[in-house]
Amino acid sequence: MATLYQTERTIINELIDSGVFTSTITSETKRGQKLAVYALQKPATQQRINATFKTMFGEAPQNFQENLLFLSGAESLTAVEIHVLLATCKAVINAPELQGVTADRVIACVSLVTTVNSEVTEIDERKVRKLITKLFVDRFKLFTVDRPVESEEETVSEVEEYWDVVPDFTNFVECLVGWLRADRTKQDLTDIQRVNRHLLQHRYLDAKQFPDLWVTLTQNKIAIESQWRELQRFYLECGDQYALLLDDFRKPSESRQFYAAIRVAQSLGSGLPIAKYHHRIKTVWQQLYPDATFNLSLVKKNNYRCRVGHGSEWLCGGDTAC
Repeated sequence: MATLYQTERTIINELIDSGVFTSTITSETKRGQKLAVYALQKPATQQRINATFKTMFGEAPQNFQENLLFLSGAESLTAVEIHVLLATCKAVINAPELQGVTADRVIACVSLVTTVNSEVTEIDERKVRKLITKLFVDRFKLFTVDRPVESEEETVSEVEEYWDVVPDFTNFVECLVGWLRADRTKQDLTDIQRVNRHLLQHRYLDAKQFPDLWVTLTQNKIAIESQWRELQRFYLECGDQYALLLDDFRKPSESRQFYAAIRVAQSLGSGLPIAKYHHRIKTVWQQLYPDATFNLSLVKKNNYRCRVGHGSEWLCGGDTAC
């Protein structure tokens, strides 16, 4: 894989994190982001980015007027999320507030949620709003929260919130439609691409759970390591029976919690009473990091849990089929 420029790494890493890279430039856009937007206008940059994604994952991002979309990453979308995604796109495009060149591109949260909920009837408005915020505000960053400033004299009990919509929202929709229409079910992935996709989605590979992927990883360790290292943020740690994709963009403390959570899941076996669960986490943590501060909540957050055996009283490990 060819050496990447920093602007190309910026674009690739943003696609890995959120799934979207838009060409919008605002007064708050940082210099590095601006340089990446300008670089993406060059065909050579687009070719190098596409080549990187195809080499590593077997699929290039969707591109519409220098706006990229890649939804095969760590946070795959559920059927309900896709329904909310499409319904929100439709509602925003048809919203009266966004019609015309002089529109201020601000839409009321309540009216948008109500419109989307009229189509996505399988969940309530509270869940709809939560998913819109998760997808469009937090993940894709296509909406920004706009709260009107209230004077001290005003005694409004609840201030209505608005969302500012990015100028190239329509381009995002075009990318989304292209992604949904693409046929990914017949992709002929190489063994290395399968390993990379697994690491991209899970950041962890267990030799017992995925023996075929593990064999590929051990046989192509140097090649796979070099591909991830070129992004200048990921480092592949390999043990006797596991591989862990470490991310420099995350806080160092979270990496320890994640690794401890993996060891806890492996130790659970066929099941463990919840009453003994906290003690097991503490024991594993002390074995791994005897001199480090123990944080129970972060380990629990990362640990793979499911309910088996005796309803909510038992937890099973990551090697159990549920």
